[in-house]
Amino acid sequence: MKHPITVAVLEDDRPTARLYRSVLESEGVRAFVFEENDACRRFVREQRPDLLIFDVIADTQSDGLTLLGQIIDDLGDAMPPVIIASALQKQQIRRHPAVQRLRRVLFMPKPFDIYRMVDVITSMVRGEGGEALAPTYC
Repeated sequence: MKHPITVAVLEDDRPTARLYRSVLESEGVRAFVFEENDACRRFVREQRPDLLIFDVIADTQSDGLTLLGQIIDDLGDAMPPVIIASALQKQQIRRHPAVQRLRRVLFMPKPFDIYRMVDVITSMVRGEGGEALAPTYC
């Protein structure tokens, strides 16, 4: 039996965080949702989830993306694929040094269909989704 996909989600909006957890878990994805950077980083280091979903918003953009860079430093080659969910323009995010270091990343502009997210997660974990090395979505 395959293990369920495990996802770490960094989302500071509580209603959106609850929605992620509810929808992903109803679809068989183990979703661990964090509002705080430190708790998210600790979980990712210790549990090594299959995928990360990061919400990046204008007023906390550098903090969330800085955290992403720290996780890349922590995990090195074991870095899982990343979905960046944001209302920001992809050009605003693409230039950040942490994003440039990701091997597999997908930008999902908000708003998006949360139910489609499960298919995207599955594809990325299987190595079928996202952009390798030079992200065009992000």
